Amino acid sequence: MAATELAIIMPFLCFGLIAMADLGLAARERLAMEHKLRIAVEGSLRFGTNITEIEEFLGRTNDSQTAYNSVAITEPANATDEEKADLAKPVEIIELEGCRDGTDQSEVTLHPKGSGHCPNPEKWMRMVVSRVYQGIMFGDRRFETKAEMQVY
Repeated sequence: MAATELAIIMPFLCFGLIAMADLGLAARERLAMEHKLRIAVEGSLRFGTNITEIEEFLGRTNDSQTAYNSVAITEPANATDEEKADLAKPVEIIELEGCRDGTDQSEVTLHPKGSGHCPNPEKWMRMVVSRVYQGIMFGDRRFETKAEMQVY
């Protein structure tokens, strides 16, 4: 009797276990992307719209040490080469110009830099991190996280 019940329930338990592992790995991938984006935003705060400096800052933080302070951005101690390569994946950095719209000038429309859509454009940047997560059960999924910010 117990063996029959176990035989009926076991596939559901296995499915649930594999599904939890898959969702956990997907969440970990998403968090790693958001961490990378936060580092890119920090670089933008330090270097403004200088994309070369921001990319160099991203490279320095991938080496687990920022150049301008003593706080280390560390990888997990047991990080695999694949995890280290994931942290090294680039952040797409796009320079934009913003135009104030509306009667109270509170809405901003973003256009590619140099497009000439407005006479006095504001400096904006868009940073995008996207990856394809290769799922165990649910197939491949594209994750994307981005930030848009005004740069002074």
